[in-house]
Amino acid sequence: MAYSSGFLNSRIQVMQKIQKKGAMGVNSAQASYEPVCCLWANVAWSKGIKSMREGALDAYDTVMIRTRWAPELTRDKFIEHEGTMYQIMSLKGDRRANEIQIVATEIIKQ
Repeated sequence: MAYSSGFLNSRIQVMQKIQKKGAMGVNSAQASYEPVCCLWANVAWSKGIKSMREGALDAYDTVMIRTRWAPELTRDKFIEHEGTMYQIMSLKGDRRANEIQIVATEIIKQ
């Protein structure tokens, strides 16, 4: 069964990484991101007693994103939520149930 519309209360943007070609055809160090699609999702941070017991100092750098099935969502894509970029660490989807669960970690910009 798909997630209800009231549960999907945040807007996320699926992004694709674009490598810029530098001199002599070599990839430059800077990459840009191109939007692929926008989706409604539920974004939850890893927090609570389990994170405290494990001493997870980076608990707020990891999020769980739940949304409806979208073929554009693959492991090589990135997610932008409220101005923060996340890299997809794991992705579990069920097309028949119309659901995808993603665990993503924040990308530190240099």
